[in-house]
Amino acid sequence: MAKQNDCEVWQEKRAFEETNMHMLNEGTFCDITFHVGPNKVEIKAHKFILASRSPVFYAMFCGPLSQTGSNVVEITDIEPDIMQTLLRFMYTEDCPINEETVLPLLYAAEKYNIKRLDDKCQIFLSEKISIENVCIVLVQAEKYNASDLMDKCLKFIESNCSKILMSDDFCVLPRDALQQILQLNDLAVNEVEIYNGCKKWAVHQLHMVDKNKNVGHSDIRETLGELLYLIRFPIMSIKDFTTQVSLEEVLSPGEKIYLFQYITAGIKSDNFKFNDKTRMQNVIIRRLSDTQSGWIHNGPSDAIGFVLSKRSTMYGVGLYTPLEKNGKLNGSVCLYGNGGSLLVKKDVDIQHNEFDKTEQILFDNDVCLEPIVRYTLQVTLRGCQSFSGSHGKQEVVVGDLTVSFFNSKSTINKNGTSVKSGQIPFLILSVNPSAV
Repeated sequence: MAKQNDCEVWQEKRAFEETNMHMLNEGTFCDITFHVGPNKVEIKAHKFILASRSPVFYAMFCGPLSQTGSNVVEITDIEPDIMQTLLRFMYTEDCPINEETVLPLLYAAEKYNIKRLDDKCQIFLSEKISIENVCIVLVQAEKYNASDLMDKCLKFIESNCSKILMSDDFCVLPRDALQQILQLNDLAVNEVEIYNGCKKWAVHQLHMVDKNKNVGHSDIRETLGELLYLIRFPIMSIKDFTTQVSLEEVLSPGEKIYLFQYITAGIKSDNFKFNDKTRMQNVIIRRLSDTQSGWIHNGPSDAIGFVLSKRSTMYGVGLYTPLEKNGKLNGSVCLYGNGGSLLVKKDVDIQHNEFDKTEQILFDNDVCLEPIVRYTLQVTLRGCQSFSGSHGKQEVVVGDLTVSFFNSKSTINKNGTSVKSGQIPFLILSVNPSAV
């Protein structure tokens, strides 16, 4: 126990959180001991603090099922370093979170019902979603019923589906997560790629059971089961269906016949089980082609205006990444409507990417855009130099959608971006085929 003269050192001029941590670190007046992890590492704490921060601990120490006189608790499913980080948050309302600790911390926060730490972990994950980790984050979000985080994962998958289908983590998705993805209406990918991704998933599932198994088409069909009917074969092009799907034996001969009849003539048989709903077509509207270097960001904004020919949904924009290795840019993206009304503001933090010179920035909420309305995108960044684009297009046509670009007013566009060159290389839109 600390001596009285020590009190003047650590109590008088420290905040409440600091004195809490001092008591924890020094073991002063601790009245509960945890044996944590497989090696039963001893970690001491204070029942009063834990009960005041967690309803689970309150029930453990103060509830009707509490064990009177028991001052030792075994915790086998949490590692000691995670338990110490958990305690740090409970004592100070703050703790370090990184890519290695966020998932086990989320598990611990859920286990002990520490909502504020749960939220902190979910926010960290939502800000770090990438091609490489989105499948893992989706599974964890579903496991812990984190609906907002799950929605962000699914939205990210919609816009990046092609790359995610090729990722290793896609193959280890549980069946219910794959089902969620197949049910999405806004996947930005051709249906034949979804078919190939599902076959790849099925093969991996079979090899997890028997790595030497010689997998055939009948095995793939059996593994996919009802998921097969969520693949939208009816909306495939006749070329994709005839040159690949019809030549394989994943579908039965009868299924091939009535799918061929539907695709070519719109004939739907009585036993038609496949989903024929057209997916909304996510498109990248790329206005700048050639990539250059040396664009300076020190506060002034870049902006570009655009007009759509038909109603669309906007998911986000593309921005250039920092030129320098370890370079960073931070700031915001704003979307304005007629009369300068602010429709979206998104804070951004962009890091150098050795594999890609652009980064997709997805809005927190989709924005419905109307035809003929003049919209303006404004980007304000600070940090190192970034890449930039040139040979800009004044008009981009994708299917029956036309996007026309125009130079923004100089009052909000002070960093040099124009229709011909600069920043904001592309828009991310979702077009409903029935929209007019």
